[in-house]
Amino acid sequence: MSFLAVQLDLTDLFIISYIIPPFQIHPHIPKTLSLATINDTAFVSVVMFRSNGLRIPPLPPLSFPFRQINVRTYVKVPGLDEIGIYLFRAGITPVPMSLINPFLKMAFEEIKLDAKIEQDRQAQSKIYKVSGRWDGILNMEAREVRCISGNVLPFSNMEEIFNFLINVQTGFYGPEEDIRQLKVAHHESQAQIYQVDEVIFPFLSSLGFMTKEDTMRPFITFYIPETKMMVFLPSKKWLNNKVQT
Repeated sequence: MSFLAVQLDLTDLFIISYIIPPFQIHPHIPKTLSLATINDTAFVSVVMFRSNGLRIPPLPPLSFPFRQINVRTYVKVPGLDEIGIYLFRAGITPVPMSLINPFLKMAFEEIKLDAKIEQDRQAQSKIYKVSGRWDGILNMEAREVRCISGNVLPFSNMEEIFNFLINVQTGFYGPEEDIRQLKVAHHESQAQIYQVDEVIFPFLSSLGFMTKEDTMRPFITFYIPETKMMVFLPSKKWLNNKVQT
């Protein structure tokens, strides 16, 4: 049973998703997890956000600012008709994690990351810019678009995309011998569609199954100005396809 519910107040949540052949991803996830696909299509996403603080009811809010990037793929939650995520890597800006990480047991990598939103008055759109360091210099620039261009295959509509890529409630992380399971809950939020103009993500190339060329061809990108996420601690040990209590 979870005994601690932590609410994170998030801003500048950005999701950039890629279509990757399943055979390239399979060797990089634990054998006890099965890849979730849509019409034999698999996905890898980069998620970036800023956490402005956390709340542990009934305590007063705590100032706990940090930025995070995580790289994930999508897996089937064993025993449930549900999509979850498997985290390959998670990078975080310097912050004292001693309050939470004993409950998370997640291997965070220290990174440098800055992000900002600018207004392109001529184009009447917003531009999202990211810079930092993780396995080298990282940069990204994306601009707001009014609607997605082209089709949304292999999905039927935008709601399906959002539910599959973003609105997941179960996460797995860690090596085969020490997989952890974490439950979360997302508040309802409004996502905006962005188009990527520049991507330099060396940490993706370091995974071993994505090339620099792959990183320049995202399937879709979302920007959520602000939202909240509830994290249920502690994470649980996952062994033999079930949670260890």
